[in-house]
Amino acid sequence: MGTSHEITTAAEASPNVRDWTIKNPDGSTPHFSYDILMRRRGEREHSCLDYARAKLRCWDRRLHQAPPNRDLVAHQVILPPGAPDLFMNPHLLWATVDAETDWEGEPHMMAASTIWFPHLRSEQWALRQVSAFAQVELADRYGVAVHLVAHAPARIAHSADFHIHLLCTARQVKASGLGSFVHDLLHDGCQTRSKRRWDDWWAANPLP
Repeated sequence: MGTSHEITTAAEASPNVRDWTIKNPDGSTPHFSYDILMRRRGEREHSCLDYARAKLRCWDRRLHQAPPNRDLVAHQVILPPGAPDLFMNPHLLWATVDAETDWEGEPHMMAASTIWFPHLRSEQWALRQVSAFAQVELADRYGVAVHLVAHAPARIAHSADFHIHLLCTARQVKASGLGSFVHDLLHDGCQTRSKRRWDDWWAANPLP
């Protein structure tokens, strides 16, 4: 699993990664959005690694070297039980997903939800709750790896709310490598299920 991947520069990769995804497949929902990364659009092959680079604003180095700067507050990989520790390195995780050739006809590579926090009083509390949610409801429940990426746009004088992305592998991550596809995260009702679980989690763990 020692997959290598050349560093891609901003000039070499499309910065408009929104064009790479199916957005909100179940319709717009308050404070929660959902993207599904397509393997290709037309003749263009997409890359999980480049999608993660765009979220981390990290085009000129490996993802694990991305410093918290601009509006990036923090990022971390959350793994299911039994997954290799080496996948805690996000660059290696997404490079491995990109290099995997056995896609069994599945057209999607990643499920990416974004949780928005209007009028948030504590970024650390939000990070704590989203991290726990990602571990229990995504990594443990489905066996996927989750790359958590938090942004605070106010730090660069942007009006958008604090938000956290959860980038989930389309396949389970096991001791032996990538496993089965998790269709609950990729197909009919995926956004509705994920939002309902988040709403239930947040209701049970309100801000102090």
